[in-house]
Amino acid sequence: MEILKPKKSEEIRKILKDIYGLELDGIFLLSGENKIRYFEGSIDIKTLSYLMKNFSIETIGIYLGKIFNDEIRLSFDAASLFKDQITKNIIEISKEEVEQWFKGFNLQKDARNGFYVIKYKDVIGCAKLSNKTIYNYVPKEKRFRKGIL
Repeated sequence: MEILKPKKSEEIRKILKDIYGLELDGIFLLSGENKIRYFEGSIDIKTLSYLMKNFSIETIGIYLGKIFNDEIRLSFDAASLFKDQITKNIIEISKEEVEQWFKGFNLQKDARNGFYVIKYKDVIGCAKLSNKTIYNYVPKEKRFRKGIL
């Protein structure tokens, strides 16, 4: 895990604002392959850097999402945590669609390609839309076999 340099952090901020309308001022970290974590607290970058160099720290902050080229797919937890700040790329789905979603099926929507926050009454995830198909990223352990509503 490494703290992102200011230039890369600004790129992440711009992507988040452009795609989701989300403005975050905390610290961004790279964790694993293109996985971004986000920390906002009373520890500054210098102190955080010192702690990471001198102690065995496994994780810091929330898993924000994964970078795909010049886009970020938000994690379920990040989409839920920042739901009130997300103002762009939101797709509302119906009761019937949410049933299909939690069974692991992809959905069809007429919208431009890109990443979207998926909502049914509340945030239920984040997905990629390509060629009118919303690809389901719900992990198998979170899927339902029978109806949920």
